Amino acid sequence: MKNCMKRIRYVLLYSMLLLSLLGCKTRTDLVDFGEISLITDWTRRMAELSVPASYTVKIGEQLLTFSGSTNPLPELLPGNYPLLAYNTAEGITVNHSLASVALQNGLLSPQPGWLFSARGSIQVQNNKTESVTLQMQQQVRLLKITLTPTGGTAGRLTGIQATLTGLAGSWDLAEEKPAGLALSVPLQFAKQANGSWQAEVRLLGIIGAKQELRGTLHFQDGNPVDLALESDLSKDLAGFNTDKHIPMSLNATMETYTEAGFSIRINDWKRETETGTAN
Repeated sequence: MKNCMKRIRYVLLYSMLLLSLLGCKTRTDLVDFGEISLITDWTRRMAELSVPASYTVKIGEQLLTFSGSTNPLPELLPGNYPLLAYNTAEGITVNHSLASVALQNGLLSPQPGWLFSARGSIQVQNNKTESVTLQMQQQVRLLKITLTPTGGTAGRLTGIQATLTGLAGSWDLAEEKPAGLALSVPLQFAKQANGSWQAEVRLLGIIGAKQELRGTLHFQDGNPVDLALESDLSKDLAGFNTDKHIPMSLNATMETYTEAGFSIRINDWKRETETGTAN
């Protein structure tokens, strides 16, 4: 009788253990994950620029590397997640959400790579399949400055050394606004076939209330002597931080004088976009 009861207890214990193993599931088996595809829209970029080969996507605290315009996101628990996407651009570092242009001798690099970014959020729900689209924004804008010299000494002009002040060296990708101190960029003017002088720079944006063109004009054989160049571009660069996929051009004539007390006068600037619409 005792042996029979012992066998029964063993059978019951074994059965309970087996049932507990069969009914046990991992934590992930008990959670319903949502399935989400991420779509990146790269249409807001200059026509001559290609879509980056790869880009980084930050989801919460995860950093992922994707290529192509559509990618599945990893399994995520239900909840709301912030999204930040950006590519790697030459001469620009991204620390957390702050993009910064490299400096050269205290001045901004005039030709950094093309940075794109987008921010957004996703709401993950149980057993739900959906997609989220991020509109990638071009964060580096092309600026062309053209000066056409006139006057008696225009033909003797041999070079223009200049800087543009009041520029953003950093851009907060999460807040979509300029950050940090106002910096300057060197302008490398080159003489064009039509006699004008042109400089091109790539900028994250402007910052602060004032942007100025400052420089020096050099003439053949030092005749006339070097002339100082100053012009307030604050009004002309207003709105520079929006629609950065559209290049901006600033054009002006520059009068040089031959009388004693040489000076320079820049006539009204004309601003043009890639569409050729002046305003």
